[in-house]
Amino acid sequence: MSRLRSPGLPAGPSRRSTALSAALTLILLAAGLWVLRQELRQLSMAELRAAVAAIPTLSLLAALGLTLADYLALSGFDRLAQHHLGRLLPRWRSTVAAMTGFALSNAIGWNVVAGASVRYRFFTRWGLTAPELARVVASNVVGFWLGMAGLGGATLLLEPAPGMGLVPDGLARAVGAAALGSAIAYLLLGLAGWGRREPLYLRVGARRINLPGPGVVLGQLLISVLHWCLAAAVLYVLLPTSLGISYRSFIGIFLTAQLLGVASQVPGGLGVFEGVLVALLPRRPGAEGLLPLLVVYRAVYYLLPLVTGLAVLGLDGARRRK
Repeated sequence: MSRLRSPGLPAGPSRRSTALSAALTLILLAAGLWVLRQELRQLSMAELRAAVAAIPTLSLLAALGLTLADYLALSGFDRLAQHHLGRLLPRWRSTVAAMTGFALSNAIGWNVVAGASVRYRFFTRWGLTAPELARVVASNVVGFWLGMAGLGGATLLLEPAPGMGLVPDGLARAVGAAALGSAIAYLLLGLAGWGRREPLYLRVGARRINLPGPGVVLGQLLISVLHWCLAAAVLYVLLPTSLGISYRSFIGIFLTAQLLGVASQVPGGLGVFEGVLVALLPRRPGAEGLLPLLVVYRAVYYLLPLVTGLAVLGLDGARRRK
């Protein structure tokens, strides 16, 4: 007798999808462990102990709290995309899967591949189809860059960071205007659908692509701006006050370093992010004074979430095998 399945419930994962999910998990675990090893090779325990001892306890606790708040904010991208699709998953499931995906993609550096692989493992098991998963990932990517373009562009246009003296002021403002303009154009495109029953769409050949509505666009912008503000704050609270730089000016430097780090496709922007940051910070101390603090920042913002994400994948794999 054939097994009956309740109508409306997704079919269980096929053997092929289960094997693919297991293979992706192994690849992600291997990549994550490699990044973890590379990060730990950069550590000098004596320098790290000295750097941690120099950081006020409240600053370290604030950095940990801001990191947790940031990853929770990032999980809002997935929730927003699911709401747009009309396929809301239980909140705790969506949050755990999203935070695990961002933890690995931030550290490993393959933002789309790593994040999509983690979500494929969880979301397809919970009923989302591959096309729906692709739309969730695409929405996350757009939201990720939207805040950087808007916030970074406004910073460069209105108040270039002091360290931007390495770049002509006119060029910095032109780049800022272009980035801010692209964010505003996307926002206006979304708001153009306000009050319409049918969503606006683009037609590419025979394929129709629905554009996000105003609620989704505004949500992407707010979540992304919140994310970048929190990510910058994690490092800002760890820096010594002797640098004499305001948080508003620091965001511009932070976003520039992050942009070049992401563009390099080096895992976590390792080396690129630090080099740009040291070059742009005004009245910067010697590298030997600042780099240990950046190691602490990496441990808090990248390594701790990475270890947690790897543990979640490992426990989930063990539970499924059991």
